[in-house]
Parts: sequence; C-alpha cells; structure tokens
Amino acid sequence: MFRIFSITVFVALLSFGRLGVCISQKSDDVVEGVQEPNSDDSSSQSCTGSDASCVSTEGALNSKALDEEDNSDDYDDEEDSSDDAPHPQCTLYLAESSIPNAGWGMYTGVLREEGDQVAPPEIAHQLIDRVAQNLLNEYYWGSFVSGANFEADKVESLIPGCGMAANSFSAIINVLSFIGSSDSAGLHRSRDPGAGAFSTYHNVTYVTTAKLNPGQELFTDYGEAYFTNRVQKYGMLPMRGDFSWSDLKIRQFWKTMQEEIGHDDPRKVLSDEVWNAIMAVFVEDERKRNALPKTVEGIADALDRYSAWTYLPNNPREIDWLEENGYCMDLLDIRTSTIPQAGRGAFAS
Repeated sequence: MFRIFSITVFVALLSFGRLGVCISQKSDDVVEGVQEPNSDDSSSQSCTGSDASCVSTEGALNSKALDEEDNSDDYDDEEDSSDDAPHPQCTLYLAESSIPNAGWGMYTGVLREEGDQVAPPEIAHQLIDRVAQNLLNEYYWGSFVSGANFEADKVESLIPGCGMAANSFSAIINVLSFIGSSDSAGLHRSRDPGAGAFSTYHNVTYVTTAKLNPGQELFTDYGEAYFTNRVQKYGMLPMRGDFSWSDLKIRQFWKTMQEEIGHDDPRKVLSDEVWNAIMAVFVEDERKRNALPKTVEGIADALDRYSAWTYLPNNPREIDWLEENGYCMDLLDIRTSTIPQAGRGAFAS
C-alpha cells in the first residue's frame, strides 16, 4: 500500500512540477505604487493606484460610544433606566486587518450592494513638491486620485478616512475611489480672506465594486508596486496573479491525485506534511508558494472558491468581534463649516 501511495505522490509531483511556469512581472510603468490614469477625462475616472498605508487610527471613534448611557435630565426615569433601548448600528469599523502583518483595516458593518457609497465623501489635501520624509509618507496617493494633478509639477494627495485607513489586497479589490469636486465653499478670492486657507478639493468618493456581506474587510487598490517595493515591511505578500496561478495548480494537482488513486477525495491518502513537502520542493517562487493553501483541507476549500479567500481566514469577521475589538467610523460627516471663512468641517452624523 505504501509503495502504491509513493508512486501516486511521485506522479502527482511530476505533474505539479511540469506545470510550474512563471507569471510575467508587472510592467515598469507603475512607480512607487502609483498608477497613472488611463484617460484624461477626470470627471468619472476610477482611481486604482496609491501610496497609502495599511494602518490608521486617527479620527476613529470607539464603537462602544454608541452604548453609553444618556445622562441627560431631560428624560424621565422610565426612559433613562432602559438598558435595552435600541442603538444605531455601526456601518463602518476600524479593526485589525484580516491580512497577516498588515496592521488595521476597515470593515463594513452592514450589507452593501455593488455601487454603494461606503463612507461620506472625503476632503483631499494637496502637498506640492514635497521633500520632507515623515510618518505620512505611507499615506500619500497620486494626485490624479483627487483631480489635482495639474496644480504643480509634483503633487500628492492626502485623503483622510478611507484614503488612509482602507487596506489593499490586490486579489480582492472591492472598493474604488472616484474623483470628486473642487470649489472654494462659496468664498471668493477678491473679497474673502479665508479663500486659499483650506483645500478646495473634496467629494472624493469610495464605492463598492461588488456585493459585500456584513463583516467583510474593505480593500481598495494601492497598486501592486506599493507592496513589491516594501518587502521588508509586508513580506512576500501574494499578488492577484499568484492566486490565479494557485487556483490553476491546485485543480491540476487534485485531478492528477484523483486519477492515480482512483478516488474522488485525495484527503484520504494525502497528508499536510506531504503537501508542504511538495510545495517546498517544486515551488521556488515565494509569493506563489504563499498563495497556495497550507493544508490539505485548505486545498479542498480553495477548490470551492477563489483561493485568495483561504489566505484570509478571518475575513469576514463577526460583528460581535468588531464591536468588541474595533472602532466605529461612521459617526462623522463632512459639510461646509458653520465658522465663517473656514471651508469645510466635521459634523456628528
């Protein structure tokens, strides 16, 4: 029996190794994680590149604030004593990312359909001819994301909210940004001293590209160069092409195993140790090896869905977990400030 199994694994190995072709690398037109737009028409341009980071906690509000008691004396005792009164549901959370070693990320707290707006429109702050290196270096986007690419020779955009907190996973992009508007919030340069004191770029909107279930993490597109240029920070994170390669290989490998053992379920004879030995010997590319499931059960799971999902076992997260460990992000809105000459400000929603 052992001899038969050894021959079976050997044949499967040959099949796996023979099919081990390389995926071509990304073209050189993407620099520093920024993708240039495909069109000069910025009115409806979908932005698919960034120079942003996976970690942001600034401006987030603890979701537990929704559960604080109202101590106002304006309510009678019956209303005040009720602990079961319904609270608004948080629609957007900041919590630990489902991507390994990626810091924090954003999660939807409600069901979202394709094309839904995920957060209030963002203000974009422009940095002209930036030279200084600081903490914000990981958060800048190419200026075409906000439509400010003609402001100067070198312009970068800083977009709080989704632009800073949303993570990126190239195999599952489910949120894209769209260029917003540029205006001076009703101020005129000839008569208003506040004109020019704040960013005129706003309304940068993030929209879902697919249906999202409650608890799913939001992934926007930084551009793959963002990660390939930061191996020291993120490691050999698999890219979209690596997961496509993984899907192909595990299906071919599984089919070969089924044919050799004469059984539909190779899990009866294939162990995790043997599978990991196969990967170690026959898959030299580290990103591709990381894209493959790490267990035999993981292979079976990946056969039923895109293998990138097996790489993120904590996505989606339970809403109770997000309430316990995350922060609610949908308690603020951006509108024209009530302070004269101050442009736009944050309002409790």
